Amino acid sequence: MNLILKKEKYLIKKIKSFSSLEERYFFLINHGKKLLLMNKKNLIDNNLIEDCQSKLWIKINLNKKKLIIKIFTTALFPKGIFFLIKYIYSNSSLKEIKNYNHNFYKQLNLKSFFSQLRNNGLLFIINKILFFNSKFLK
Repeated sequence: MNLILKKEKYLIKKIKSFSSLEERYFFLINHGKKLLLMNKKNLIDNNLIEDCQSKLWIKINLNKKKLIIKIFTTALFPKGIFFLIKYIYSNSSLKEIKNYNHNFYKQLNLKSFFSQLRNNGLLFIINKILFFNSKFLK
């Protein structure tokens, strides 16, 4: 099993182990607080995620054929959402990301407890990662 699938399996098992929605939120927010944020000099319009309820900037780089993803936001819950994305995609190889089904959010049933705007932001970020991944593969 490749690394990205191992990370997905662990994350799904962990989040599904919580019996309440509040426990899931608490888990996401606590992990989001621990994320290292990107440098404020990267807070440019090109890195801003559109259609997101909160202001969120994302910077994607390549290091040794692995994606490195950094964010900046002051909002706690979006940091938690980004924790999920960063956990799955960051430090994963380009090939793993290309071959991955990108359905962890469906398996976690996130759509049912995220607002439509949060879901849009999540999908926009995933699509941006896939865009950069395909760009780096060329």
